[in-house]
Amino acid sequence: MKYVAFLFHIYQPPLQRPSVLRGILQRSYIPLFNLLQNEASFFATVNVPLSLLAQLESLGHSEFLVKLKHLYTSNKIEFTGTGAYHPLLTKLPSDLVEYQILLQEYALGYYFGFRDSMEGADAIRIKSLDGFFPPEMSLNNMLLKQLDMFGYSWVLGDTAHLADNDNKNPGIYHSVNSNATVIIRDTSLSNMFAFNKDYDIYPILDYISDLKSDTVVIALDGETFGEHLKNGISFLHNFISKAGSYSIKFCKVSDTLALEKNICELHSLTESSWGAPIDTACSNPYPYWSLKGNVLHTHLWDLFSTLIAYYNTLPKDAASDLPANASLWNIDTDKDVTASINFNKLLASDVFWWASHGSVGSTVLYDVTFIHTWLQSVLEYSSTFFNDIQSSDVSAKVESITALLED
Repeated sequence: MKYVAFLFHIYQPPLQRPSVLRGILQRSYIPLFNLLQNEASFFATVNVPLSLLAQLESLGHSEFLVKLKHLYTSNKIEFTGTGAYHPLLTKLPSDLVEYQILLQEYALGYYFGFRDSMEGADAIRIKSLDGFFPPEMSLNNMLLKQLDMFGYSWVLGDTAHLADNDNKNPGIYHSVNSNATVIIRDTSLSNMFAFNKDYDIYPILDYISDLKSDTVVIALDGETFGEHLKNGISFLHNFISKAGSYSIKFCKVSDTLALEKNICELHSLTESSWGAPIDTACSNPYPYWSLKGNVLHTHLWDLFSTLIAYYNTLPKDAASDLPANASLWNIDTDKDVTASINFNKLLASDVFWWASHGSVGSTVLYDVTFIHTWLQSVLEYSSTFFNDIQSSDVSAKVESITALLED
């Protein structure tokens, strides 16, 4: 028997256009989770950052949030921890990493836990999260140690993180240098789904049947089915229907810890991300977000560092006058809270992605409109919360980047 665990990463950037989000919701998210609800044998792990949750709520799609909560409470899905606004956590100072993680845990409690009173006090409750999904699967040893302090049972990784390890096969790894367990997705198998234009399930079924391990993890964008692959929902349904005849069962990623007999040792974790091929992961760990020789990336990271430095001079929110079960991301009456939330939205990885000039499939990753929109958000934030000298410095850096976009 082979056990397959799907992890669906469903995310939209804070700056996503409502019309685009609604289209993805209808074409991909709703049919995907309807499939999960209707297929009794199908289970999954879901990573859904606050960035998407808050937009779904504000756009009036509460029925989809209710569906997710039903699937969660009926144990059809499990949620993972992550960064609330999908930043590259390996590129952030530890205090911002902590803020992003805690805010995401709070958001999952707000939307899918219980908002009630405990001993007369407002509170949010949700059962503990077992796994953690690092945005862009960006992972290094420093982040791994910080996540260990949060008590996660496992962290998802990519085969690129095994570049310096003796064993380079997907699977479950216990770090010899920490208490961390890293579950390495099967990148090849994940790509057999993500880029399967022929919708051919049989090579996938044969691949899984031939695995030496008991379990395998497939990690994909939720948009793969219905958005990226037009007939992706039927493709996935066909795979689920045929799996039983190949002695394949489905489980959640956390279940693989008990199901897998072959646990590997992780002697060396390479700092990298999902976009890096294993043979170049050491020299080019962030090919879509921090590409050597990409002048636009260089200027964006310089601005990014400046924003963090100036943000650190602001008073930080204590939120002492707010209810303990408030939706902090919807509050506009507390300046400190607003400053923190809006700044963390700016940290999303997408601006670097759309400035990379790389390609995924037939999509060229260069979107001037998105970059301009992000830069405008930076200017608005700077003029609202930074002092005049700081704001002037930020404006000068934005002008330099704008000039590059016009070349």
